[in-house]
Amino acid sequence: MEKLYKVCTNKGNKRIWIEGKILINAGFTNGMTFSKSIGDDEIILSFTDDNPQHKIAGTQQRPIIDLCGKYLTAFFGNSTQYKAAFNGQTITITKGSE
Repeated sequence: MEKLYKVCTNKGNKRIWIEGKILINAGFTNGMTFSKSIGDDEIILSFTDDNPQHKIAGTQQRPIIDLCGKYLTAFFGNSTQYKAAFNGQTITITKGSE
């Protein structure tokens, strides 16, 4: 399952915001913990890591993944969209169009 999102900003930095039914349908719920791995072309959110860095916020009915920071501003560059691919215990983020 994949979905295309618009790159948003918060306090001058790029932001990843994924919420709601797409997460629930892919098996991700609030309270689940994950780590992130950043490469040149993708960010992988892994829900199997023993050293989690983040937690899904929100509620059972509306889980939210909210990531923001300078690392995302550098990663996205001029990209205005990103694609999230939901694959079992991982979510892979790739850059979209510029």
